[in-house]
Amino acid sequence: MLKTAELLSLKGNTRGQRDELVNEILKVHTRFTARLGEYRFLLNMAEQFFNNLAQVSDPLTAAAPASEVEAVVRSPTNSYHGRRQDCGC
Repeated sequence: MLKTAELLSLKGNTRGQRDELVNEILKVHTRFTARLGEYRFLLNMAEQFFNNLAQVSDPLTAAAPASEVEAVVRSPTNSYHGRRQDCGC
């Protein structure tokens, strides 16, 4: 598109083709900047998510070794019903 715009600028009378290309380029630029803003927003959200995840997981991993945490998570009594039966409620 840019090459076409450059070639049209070298010609004299372009019968509005140059203006159309300029308008198309402006539209593409607007869409590009909007999409770039969306990606920046998503990256910031991802960064916050992983920072929060690190804040939550650091104390958990410091409190117990990974093998103990995995054993608790994978145990069959880790469900709501299993705990309810264990406590005698």
